[in-house]
Amino acid sequence: MGWLKLALIVAIVVAVAKGLQLFNRHCRRRFGHSFFTTRGFWLTAIAINLLWWGFYFWGKAHLQHTTTSDGIILMVFGLAAVAGLLYENIRDTDLVHGIGGSASPTPRRSRSPSSIAHPPLAHYV
Repeated sequence: MGWLKLALIVAIVVAVAKGLQLFNRHCRRRFGHSFFTTRGFWLTAIAINLLWWGFYFWGKAHLQHTTTSDGIILMVFGLAAVAGLLYENIRDTDLVHGIGGSASPTPRRSRSPSSIAHPPLAHYV
């Protein structure tokens, strides 16, 4: 039973990764925009950390009976980073693809315009 669960988890991870690759390829061909870049990954990581630490300091402040403004400021910065990334993705594509691409960032190296037009075949194998 344990092997079956492990095989199911591996199959789900592979299916999600392949789905992200297909979505990114579709958007790169249709709009010339790649969602899953290293810059997008780091911006998302920074935003998630700002939001997490903001919630942490906000909740901690209630427990220690101190001001909650520090946590709220961090959360606002995190939301601003998310809004900026979402705006860029929607601007470069359309509403549906921009929101879908912003919902699942993963790291991938940035591509030059010449490699977008003619991507290497080894990348899709």
